[in-house]
Amino acid sequence: MSKAKLIEALIDAEKLLIECGLADRAAWIKKKRANIGARAPGSHEFQKELKALRAVLVGMGSFSDLPMYPRAGSDMTILDARNKQWELTEKLGALMDDLFASRKARSPKSR
Repeated sequence: MSKAKLIEALIDAEKLLIECGLADRAAWIKKKRANIGARAPGSHEFQKELKALRAVLVGMGSFSDLPMYPRAGSDMTILDARNKQWELTEKLGALMDDLFASRKARSPKSR
């Protein structure tokens, strides 16, 4: 279930980036989203994709730090964009934490 929620949140992040004129960054997230969607949660490949995603979304100099300015003509205000950015940063961080924790709980080393 967390994987599906993560994918939904990534779609929301893509939409926000596009709305703020950052389509190149949205395309990168879309690629990572496809990679995550194609892998089984808990697999080594899934965890590798998740770690790369975390570094770009919630670390220093990442999605959470991008200046968000909606494109001209947008119904979104700068405040709306920044609030959505913060909401998504927190949501994505929590979802990734859950996915990492669920793998640790299933790991034979943690038993």
